[in-house]
Amino acid sequence: MTLENYLDIISIIILGLTGYIIYLYTKAAQETNSIRLRPVLNLYLRGEGGNEYFALRNIGETTAYNIQVHPIEIEGYTYEFTFKQSNFILESNGDEKRIFFPTRKMPNGGIQGTNMIWLKQHLVLKQLTDEAFQAVAKLYLSFLINYNNINGEKFYSVFKLYLDAPISDDLVIEFIRSETGECKMEEAKDICRAQNRLN
Repeated sequence: MTLENYLDIISIIILGLTGYIIYLYTKAAQETNSIRLRPVLNLYLRGEGGNEYFALRNIGETTAYNIQVHPIEIEGYTYEFTFKQSNFILESNGDEKRIFFPTRKMPNGGIQGTNMIWLKQHLVLKQLTDEAFQAVAKLYLSFLINYNNINGEKFYSVFKLYLDAPISDDLVIEFIRSETGECKMEEAKDICRAQNRLN
């Protein structure tokens, strides 16, 4: 083999590597752009004392449509969330709106009005043994929101709700994941359980 052949082979390898690096860079840039140009919903706790409420904020760069906040089930009780607007959307770059949960379905099938205090009481235990303290310290609720962008692409955000301490009534909202696709509540619970095992 001549020197010219070796140089041709080296040139082909360099061109191949350069093409591959350009492909990886383009792919990463497209993924970054698609993440940047999508709605991303965050959950917040607003207000103080007995006047606390949940709020959703769109921190993404496109509008979120068809927002669905899934009900939370606790010990046979179901908390259902609603919005005041019939066509509920969140504009991009920080638009925030309040979530209401006016109904609570009882284990016996009845329905009653509710508020944040009722929700917290399901997570609070005032008298705890050491064993119970360890069990309750890991108690949390999964909070799931599904939504679309203007093209109908589906996204979801998962959060974990728990008390700052088992005997406290300070609610903590922990962000877990925001991804493309639609998520069911059982999947959201699995995501929270998996994250819990990592901590």
